[in-house]
Amino acid sequence: MPIGNLTSQLFANLYLDPLDHFVKETLRVRHYLRYMDDFVLLLDGRDEARMRLAQVEAFLGERLQLELNPRRVVIAPLSCPRDFLGYVRHPDGRIRVRRRSVRRLWRRFRSLEGGVASGGVAWPSARASVASWLGLAKHADAFRLSHAIFSVRDVRNVGKRMLVSSLRGT
Repeated sequence: MPIGNLTSQLFANLYLDPLDHFVKETLRVRHYLRYMDDFVLLLDGRDEARMRLAQVEAFLGERLQLELNPRRVVIAPLSCPRDFLGYVRHPDGRIRVRRRSVRRLWRRFRSLEGGVASGGVAWPSARASVASWLGLAKHADAFRLSHAIFSVRDVRNVGKRMLVSSLRGT
């Protein structure tokens, strides 16, 4: 099943529903947020966080036969920037796009420029990629980043035009 497919989203929500009930009703964690397979528990201290993490890992293993990815589990104070759902959220309210996403974008735009110039990539596909980036970037503080990217690498100036039209609200 492809990632991002509507059925995979539905199955993620259905399959992880018991986790939601366990965290809210059994553990009584007041501040809990989950989107698909990413979740956050806001707790009072490191000791409580470690205890709740052990309980969640045990529940996932016993009840749902799932394991948490140890590289993705983070116990950190809210005063640290945190990576969640493709963005890095800073304590002062700034939201940035992940560096990995920006690097992937640079590579994608380089191949799109060459593909459109040689005729190997259809123009609507290239335009959709630019629009996809702008859709991601509009939820972050990324206007200057988008401007810098489009000033160096832009497929038929569509990025600049879309960026300007987003400023106008059209």
